[in-house]
Amino acid sequence: MNKLKLYLTLLIGLAAFSIHGLPKTNKFVPPKVSFEVATRRLIDNIDANKGVHIFRLNCAMDWCELTQISLECEPLGNSEKGFTPRITNSSTLSGFLEISAMSEGMLEVTIFQGTHHQFPAKIRFNYIPELNQPETSTRVTGFKADGLINLKSFPNLIKTVDYVPIIGSPHLEPLGCDVMVPGIVKKQTR
Repeated sequence: MNKLKLYLTLLIGLAAFSIHGLPKTNKFVPPKVSFEVATRRLIDNIDANKGVHIFRLNCAMDWCELTQISLECEPLGNSEKGFTPRITNSSTLSGFLEISAMSEGMLEVTIFQGTHHQFPAKIRFNYIPELNQPETSTRVTGFKADGLINLKSFPNLIKTVDYVPIIGSPHLEPLGCDVMVPGIVKKQTR
């Protein structure tokens, strides 16, 4: 009798976890894209730090990665100002990024800025698909970001910032600030 119960339990378990017993998911597979958008960051409609923030979205196969590169002209503790580069990455593989198609030529990226899908922010990319390869695109025609948190005031104050795209073909953008670079310490000789 015990063997019969064991076999029935195994049979039920196999049926429950077989591929036919699992619900089918319609996972969105994003198009192959490689976008890069330069923006200005506005806090209360003012670009106080005169910086540039570049958003890069790369999608290939069934995963995407969003990289944000920030260069802000900030006081360095003395009377000088300098850029301190900051880079943040989020990917669909890590679970902090989700992507969906809003319509043809528009992708919406949701970034979770906290664990357990907390503080979601939305970024929309409007783009033109390539003519010969409609699954590949690099040309962005619109950009909108909502809900990105100002990390300089977090966690004391949860305040969002706006990112406004810089318009025009690639060009030089005067920012008037030096770059702070992380050098190495020179060894002392004896």
